[in-house]
Amino acid sequence: MTKTGIGITLLSGMFWATACSKEPQWADPELHAKKKEVQAKYNKLLVGDWHRIVRTDTRLFYSHYRLNEDGSMSSEEKFVKRDTVFISGEPTLTDWTTAWQDKRTGHWRISVARTEDFKGFYTYLALNSEIFLFYDIAGDTLKVSGYPGYLLRGDVKPDF
Repeated sequence: MTKTGIGITLLSGMFWATACSKEPQWADPELHAKKKEVQAKYNKLLVGDWHRIVRTDTRLFYSHYRLNEDGSMSSEEKFVKRDTVFISGEPTLTDWTTAWQDKRTGHWRISVARTEDFKGFYTYLALNSEIFLFYDIAGDTLKVSGYPGYLLRGDVKPDF
């Protein structure tokens, strides 16, 4: 057998010896374990309808997320506003106008990332392309970044 033949045989043997593992090898096993732990704890709790309504004298904002067990989701957001104008020197509110309204479908997931900024892990909720830092679910209250306060459980429709 030639040197080339011996080299090919040795390389083939090394390939088969190392490439036949039945178990996946994660680049970061600790991160993978943490992700599975978070998903087991929160996935079922997140499934359902979540909403937020914010009202001021001149602004109304509504958001609704339906998170399905299979990872699909739908969302709706609506923002209406009105201005204060002066009529005969008196402040008067104008009629409400829709500034924007949006409906989407897509996918959601809860996961974990590692970063030096947090000195370890942080948990996030991905709703389509939006990433929210996840804080907690306490009963019917979902606390995530991006919403002053929280989202509430339920399929509530706005009256505007």
